[in-house]
Amino acid sequence: MNAQEYREMNLEELEIQLKERRTQLVEQRFDVGSRQLKNYKKLNDTRKEIARIFTVMRQKEEESVKEEKDNKDRVS
Repeated sequence: MNAQEYREMNLEELEIQLKERRTQLVEQRFDVGSRQLKNYKKLNDTRKEIARIFTVMRQKEEESVKEEKDNKDRVS
């Protein structure tokens, strides 16, 4: 998935994706250790996916904080 697809998800869906990618990373690390994984690029791709998810989650959190602050300023 690319970052745009992650941006369209809500935080709950992102957390589910994060859990799936972390599980996938653990499995891939095990496969590397047992020499079953032939394409090592998948390991780096999975790590990048996790980083993308964290980035989008952080952006969404910052947006919600900013919206709360704006709403609070409007009321005051």
